Amino acid sequence: MIKEILGQWDDLFVRIVKFCALRAVYVLIAAFGLSAGILNYVVENAKINSDTSDMLSPTLEFRQDFKTYKNAMPAFGPSLVIVVEAPNPDQAEDAARILAERLRESKEIKGPVKYLAADPFFARNGLLYLKRSELDELADRLAEAQPLLASLSADPSLRGLFEILGLALNEAAKGGSAPKGLNLIFDSIADVAEARATGKADELSWRRLISGDLADSDVAREFIRVGIALDFSELGPAKRSMKVVRKIAEVAALTTDHGIRVRLTGGDAMSTEELASVSEGAAKAGWISLVLVALLLFVGLGSSRLVLATLLTLVTGLIWTAGFAIAAVGHLNLISVAFAVLFIGLGVDFGIHFALRFREEIVAGKPQAEALENATRDLGGALMLCASAAAIGFFSFLPTNYVGLAELGLISGVGMFIALAANFTLLPALLSIMPFKVKLRPSIIAVVMPDVIIKRFGSGLAIGALVLGVASAFLLPQARFDFNPLHLKDPTTESVQTAMDLIADPKVSPETISILVKKESEAEKIAKTLSSLPEVNRVVWLNSFVPAHQDQKAGVIQNIAFTMLSVFDPANRKDPPGKADLKTATGKFRQHLLATANDRNADPVMAVSAERLAGALAPYLSSSLALQRSVTDLQDGLLDRFDGRLKRLKQSLEASPFTEADIPAALRGRYVARDGRFRVEVYPKENVTNNEAMERFVAAVRQHVPMATDTPVVLVESGRIVLEAIAQAALTALVLVCILLILIMRNIWDTLLVLLPLVLAALWTVAASVIFGLPFNYANVIVVPLLLGLGVASGIHLVMRSRLGLSESELLRTSTPRAVVFSALTTIGSFGSLAVSNHRGTASMGELLMVAIGFTLLSTLVILPALMGWLDRRGLRQTK
Repeated sequence: MIKEILGQWDDLFVRIVKFCALRAVYVLIAAFGLSAGILNYVVENAKINSDTSDMLSPTLEFRQDFKTYKNAMPAFGPSLVIVVEAPNPDQAEDAARILAERLRESKEIKGPVKYLAADPFFARNGLLYLKRSELDELADRLAEAQPLLASLSADPSLRGLFEILGLALNEAAKGGSAPKGLNLIFDSIADVAEARATGKADELSWRRLISGDLADSDVAREFIRVGIALDFSELGPAKRSMKVVRKIAEVAALTTDHGIRVRLTGGDAMSTEELASVSEGAAKAGWISLVLVALLLFVGLGSSRLVLATLLTLVTGLIWTAGFAIAAVGHLNLISVAFAVLFIGLGVDFGIHFALRFREEIVAGKPQAEALENATRDLGGALMLCASAAAIGFFSFLPTNYVGLAELGLISGVGMFIALAANFTLLPALLSIMPFKVKLRPSIIAVVMPDVIIKRFGSGLAIGALVLGVASAFLLPQARFDFNPLHLKDPTTESVQTAMDLIADPKVSPETISILVKKESEAEKIAKTLSSLPEVNRVVWLNSFVPAHQDQKAGVIQNIAFTMLSVFDPANRKDPPGKADLKTATGKFRQHLLATANDRNADPVMAVSAERLAGALAPYLSSSLALQRSVTDLQDGLLDRFDGRLKRLKQSLEASPFTEADIPAALRGRYVARDGRFRVEVYPKENVTNNEAMERFVAAVRQHVPMATDTPVVLVESGRIVLEAIAQAALTALVLVCILLILIMRNIWDTLLVLLPLVLAALWTVAASVIFGLPFNYANVIVVPLLLGLGVASGIHLVMRSRLGLSESELLRTSTPRAVVFSALTTIGSFGSLAVSNHRGTASMGELLMVAIGFTLLSTLVILPALMGWLDRRGLRQTK
């Protein structure tokens, strides 16, 4: 029954090929005309969905929770996170304020611009957020710094600064006590003076000086969130907005040349740059792939006309498949966009086998029409079986929750039958209009693996492969799936680098978990419970912004304000000094420094700092015009931002107690949902770019609050779903392919021969991923259907050709092993080109697939012939 059905299929394919060969011109006109129309349709309608969350079924509970959360929190709509970085907080604050003002003035920025640090509410009440002990320390520091600040307030110049510091040195020289931290002030001034003398733009941080953090050398960061309108007509929806922000920053001189670094990040920024990275990498890989495939086809087919016919058929089938993809699915995702590479890798397999079988007949002296008929009759059933097995591998993902791979499965599964149709229609038409004169060349496989080796060492090779497969199985538990999409993105892009920097800092990590509750009491209880967990750094909700003991703190702040009255008195302001006055004041102060440095009774630490500062000031007093540096430039570096910090200090001393109702709307929107629920935000203690750390964080929080959601929860749960989908699809495909092979081949041994190379290649691939540190991820999991498709196809071709009564020696001299070799090599060339991409997901796809296909080739061409010979010698197989 099965043989009769297969015979009918072979007759059908032969009739189709004859029809297309006899009417070749009409077939070509129809095929290329159809391709032109489909190509135009694809260009006009193609879309790419870069949202990785859409790769999973929307019916999953954790996805529904996340969607509900997003809908309830409009404050987290499409936006860019702008990170303004500078060497010190004064520069960062001023730069961020300027940028925020320019963004608000821009007509091209449609959404809200939120710079909470500059909000008048926080500028006025910021000191109330300090602990009482921290506030007392600040009061003491300001009391000590009051003379310095008062002097500078009256004379904000080098003259005022150096006069008060000189008085402090004199007091110390007379036996009095120098102000606490005076040596750190000297060191900070020396840093600026030395840098300015070499042409750099370093500045003194008065904010750090007042707060007592002069030893802090970390880069200062300020954050601005800008609401944007996504433009889906662009390849990158946020591309236009990102360009506008960068242009505004450049015009405002907020660039690295001026000591300011403005970086963009956030989900929308990363998606936009990822699309650009993927597109650039795909274009580069496409050209490399095309060249490699063409060269390999020329070597393998031995005829430029065969190469041309095969490539035209391949490209035409690819266009038809792309048309189906857009018509059936409507878009491509970051996984299904790889359908083209899969089609090339598997679709060219059909063309290579058909072309080489046709070539074999031509070499044997057959006319072209008869050669086409014989090749079709011998290969029709095998190609149909290969296409069906590959399609089963792809379709096995359809019932899973992994929508991203299911869409790829639908497109590529149908693509296998499109490739089959193209090779039975267009390819014969092309071959029939091309005259062929080819010479017989020795089979590549006969050179690589002489049959004498298989005869002599076949059993040893088979046993060795099986032992290696069993050993590889022990590494299966160590295989890892990297569920974090951040690890797949191009690490050279600004948005990814910025995100990685922020995630590494537990104070500002954007990878937080969110919980929505109806009552304040629930939020308070959850915050208290989660704060005690070792995996949690801190928990923030609306009430976190209402500090405790406000009345007591307000009293301390009022006392500070009274102490600082003279500092803020504008009546004391002196006229600015001239350049000569500045040099005089600098020279006089330098003499004080040298005296301190040479004073044996001076504090050793102070003496060292004084000597260093004296040396740093020397270039500004040099009599040589070539060596002299500008004292006004030094003054700019030391005092340019003093008035601004004094203004902020005065504003912060106007604090008064407030309630939850006084919290600004911009902040309230981040912690109160549109329906009135309260958002509790949980920050991780560890760096959650490490997957194990993220899993611990999510597990710890969800153990107490199962309804918790946000990015870490979605990522961890997505990884679990993907693993389940892969296992389900692999098992489904394996069972269905086994049934198909048993029905068609009617021999359990031949079925096992086809499957064994596939199983061995899969085990070796997993072992290689463990040994070489190539974890599976959302991108390279397409190795599963590809390995199944190509592995089964290669096995089917060799086993079915051997059933014609050929020995392993005779089999190795036919066109079939040659076709298997070059089919695998073209696939390796096609996928290997992806490894050059800067996008780590795309690159990992190329790397792992090269390994997998290489193992498939090895197991099919070395182990399979050896096993076939071993079974043939024992009469366990059916042959004609």
